[in-house]
Amino acid sequence: IIDHDRALAYVIYRLPATALVIYEVMGRLKETYGGFKPKTLLDLGSGPATAVLAVREAFGTEVKFTLLEEQKAMRGAGEGFLAEAGIKPGNISWVDGDFQKFKPDEKYDLVLASYMANELQGEEIEKLCE
Repeated sequence: IIDHDRALAYVIYRLPATALVIYEVMGRLKETYGGFKPKTLLDLGSGPATAVLAVREAFGTEVKFTLLEEQKAMRGAGEGFLAEAGIKPGNISWVDGDFQKFKPDEKYDLVLASYMANELQGEEIEKLCE
């Protein structure tokens, strides 16, 4: 997705369904690991920040997010989406780039790869699992 209009179309068409899946996963994570409450989260291929609302709903507003997204149009859509949702960027850091080149400077309590993992092939999948 390389332009604003396509990113906006993605937000309108795909974000609701994707968000519902993430809400379900976060609910099951809480159910299964009742005491687990992440303080930090890395979202690889965060798109328009779809996971932010679900994670905040499940674990509270104090989670620190690192959102890795290589498509500038998707990041722009995500920044607009979060602003419209009234979420201030204080605990949200965006990182531009490809997950394969990303060198985290910290450990994360929770790492998401959501739908980005569907786009990977062969060696990319192995890299993701490292």
